[in-house]
Amino acid sequence: MINNIKRGPLANALVLHDFQKDPVDLRGWFYYIEDWFKKGGLVPSRISGRAGKTVGFEREKKRLEKEDFKSIRDGVWIGALPPKVGTEMFDFIFAAHLYRHPRGTATMVLCWDSQLINFKRDYMETLIKGFYSYLEPSYGYGYQREFKFGPSFYPFGVLVGIDSFSEEANQITKWGNEYNYSDGNYKTGMLRDIYPINFLSKTHLSQKVGGTTLQNWIESTPQHGELQSLIEEQFWSWWVPEGKIPVVREELRPTGLLVCI
Repeated sequence: MINNIKRGPLANALVLHDFQKDPVDLRGWFYYIEDWFKKGGLVPSRISGRAGKTVGFEREKKRLEKEDFKSIRDGVWIGALPPKVGTEMFDFIFAAHLYRHPRGTATMVLCWDSQLINFKRDYMETLIKGFYSYLEPSYGYGYQREFKFGPSFYPFGVLVGIDSFSEEANQITKWGNEYNYSDGNYKTGMLRDIYPINFLSKTHLSQKVGGTTLQNWIESTPQHGELQSLIEEQFWSWWVPEGKIPVVREELRPTGLLVCI
């Protein structure tokens, strides 16, 4: 049976923002996504269609190929679903979401069951290298979040399953307001927060931290994590072990680089 897997409670997510490639390579991106599902042992079963509802993947794929994928310029959702589901965008096993925000920026989210592919640095970095040429993102991050708390909605500033008056809810809503809309304060070079893995551009690394740059600050001590070039002189990964995140966050708090604090 297709995608006959009992989903676990924990999701892994990879998020990319601020694409520099214009226009993005939608054809290349689409086929890379399809291949990502298959390497995970799944097949895409549903995709968002023209009427705003999800439809069968294979039939819609044929239509998209005929039009050279032009209709997904403003976004598309693709999911691998188990045989029985309630709400498709909540109950998926694997999902990919490409979305263009009102302010003109765009976001890609990959979200998958952690029991199928673990949250590992080398896996995340390999994905980024594969995606980079299609989108040329400027910023990204990876995290783990329980499915019941909407891991695929989190990048868009949407609250799922948490107290709407909590501090976490305030931070999520703040990101949605600052990033999504033209009157928000977000600019490339800022960080949403500190995550186990962060993906940074030259703009990020040149930001001022005290009397030095963010790059020099990160590389000044192992306590600030590990920086590694992924795409030469274009994109870097910054790995921060979970136990060091609170200290890194507090040290960067006065810089104004963190949006959600």
